[in-house]
Amino acid sequence: MTIKFKLVLRYFAVILTLLIIAQSLSASSFDSIFDNKVKNRFAESLLHKSALNQSFEYVPAEDGFVHRFPSFREFGESFVEAFDIGSPQRALFSYRHPDLTADFNIYAGYESNLHEDDSYGFLYKGWEVNAIALKKLHLHTDWYNGRFYGDPELSGTNLLVNSWHKTDDRTITTDNMRGEFAYVDKKMKLAIGRNTFQVGNSLSGSVILSDITNDYGYLLGEFKLGDFSFALMHGSLMADSVKTLTGSHYYDSKAYPDKFISLHQLNWQAGKNTELFLGESVIYGDRGIDVNYLLPNAFWRATEHNLHDRDNMMLYGGLNQRLPKDMLLYFQVAVDEFSYGKIFSSWWGNKYALQGGLELPLPYADLAMEITAVRPYTYAHYWDSLKLCRRGNTWCDSCSGRMYMGARR
Repeated sequence: MTIKFKLVLRYFAVILTLLIIAQSLSASSFDSIFDNKVKNRFAESLLHKSALNQSFEYVPAEDGFVHRFPSFREFGESFVEAFDIGSPQRALFSYRHPDLTADFNIYAGYESNLHEDDSYGFLYKGWEVNAIALKKLHLHTDWYNGRFYGDPELSGTNLLVNSWHKTDDRTITTDNMRGEFAYVDKKMKLAIGRNTFQVGNSLSGSVILSDITNDYGYLLGEFKLGDFSFALMHGSLMADSVKTLTGSHYYDSKAYPDKFISLHQLNWQAGKNTELFLGESVIYGDRGIDVNYLLPNAFWRATEHNLHDRDNMMLYGGLNQRLPKDMLLYFQVAVDEFSYGKIFSSWWGNKYALQGGLELPLPYADLAMEITAVRPYTYAHYWDSLKLCRRGNTWCDSCSGRMYMGARR
């Protein structure tokens, strides 16, 4: 059983934050369809987070440019606050103007992971920029660099080691960057960024689209019209395997084919406590951006047929239902094949994933139970570069069923 001391302070900070009323500006007033109501907060690392679903609180500051080095006392108080688990009261650098609100901060930390046989630690540092210009333009930038110490095989299993890394003298060095630049109002959001998305409520990992992968660049458009919400997202992924072009390992080790993801989803607020959603996602690659998957009002399954069935298509849908005592019942299904005559047969091509759960909010914790069933080969594809696995963009093909029960704070 893994003991993670780093999470203890985080849970206390979340509770205190909910109890403290502070003056702040939200990073976005737009209610995104990706702002899921159920999230697993038992993260392997504090850095494994999605800034898309976390609002940034701008600390109170005077108009103009403000920094924390005007006097030794001010600097000392700011240094002490860096170890405080309460809501932040200062930013390292701030700027306040009717047309621009901005905060710049640096952070650092050490996370220790203790296991029965061995252990490892992660030492990291980074910086973060958040800004709102003209009340409509939102900017977020988050960069970190870190090094794992200890058992390299064990530390190599950490979810943060999911892209570039370098192993030297039994240490692993890695870094990453997230960011977003968006135009946001109450009814629309247009953004370009680098981050991850999760579709549907889930504790153990979404069967539709999970955020347990390396961050990727994307273009996003979201719109709200009455009881309906619509989102179109197109992203650039990193392929899992290379192509053999020259036979030389030196050159072919970098010959990763293009890999893209496109997704469109329609949400319907059918009642005060009832929400339904339906969507399609497609993984394609080894060619440039396909304009066919930028058409928001198309049935992409038919489009993919006309492209000679060479892409990895997924249909999905779900339900979120509020029950008495603010309980949330959620269910979602993802279907890979779509053959009417064989949908209830034992044909191997019947590939689907089912997921459902029930959450009960309590004053200081949430109790939840979740059940997931995934049929073999649901995320497989005859092209390696289009598979949905390797900590990938959804669950691995080896997963056939899983039950999750627990409490989250």
